[in-house]
Amino acid sequence: MIVDLHTHTTASDGSLSPLELVQRAQERGVELLAITDHDSIDAFSQLEGLGEPALRLITGAEFSCNWQGVNIHVLGLGMDAQHPGLASAMRSQQEARDSRAEEIDRRLAKKGITGTLAVIRNKVKDSRPVGRPDFARQMVDA
Repeated sequence: MIVDLHTHTTASDGSLSPLELVQRAQERGVELLAITDHDSIDAFSQLEGLGEPALRLITGAEFSCNWQGVNIHVLGLGMDAQHPGLASAMRSQQEARDSRAEEIDRRLAKKGITGTLAVIRNKVKDSRPVGRPDFARQMVDA
């Protein structure tokens, strides 16, 4: 069985839309796919009306947290997308991600690299939270 339990879409820092990701996974014979965007399950709402895909989809998300002073990422799989606490937790995580992006931008500005966050925000789709990979891509592009 071909399984992928850790994927990202344009709902966070991935390069494929949710539909493109599902199609690509199907083309490659994936039978079980979890979409685990950072702090978001928005990809699943973008798949509504898709019909029954040829693979099994698992609702998931990737959360950043601290464990014994170390920043780690935890995958949540098979989550209840309708759970009221989930939306609140994701909003909190997204706000923290936005604050981190602003701090990265401030630190880059101190090094003479200004306006990076503004450029990134003009590029990202659906005003999703900006992540470290976005800064990396922008710095390479610049």
